[in-house]
Amino acid sequence: MAIEDLDLKYQLTFPANSKEAKTLSKIVSEYNKLLEDFEEPKDAQKLRLKAYELAEYNSQDITTALKTMRLAIKIMKSCNGLR
Repeated sequence: MAIEDLDLKYQLTFPANSKEAKTLSKIVSEYNKLLEDFEEPKDAQKLRLKAYELAEYNSQDITTALKTMRLAIKIMKSCNGLR
């Protein structure tokens, strides 16, 4: 799955023990679990792709990417009736 490949790429881009790498790994894992059980809304998908783009092209945007990914998770949960 592309998300798992991306997770590995970020762990290689940022030091594995850095706060950003750990947080991103945790968020991606949570998103993967949601994808297994629920349909991905288009808005959440757009935010997820934007977060990946931000983190991939500019390491200074990792904080913005993390915020965007968190928002994607919130949208996915609310669209599927989760808290």
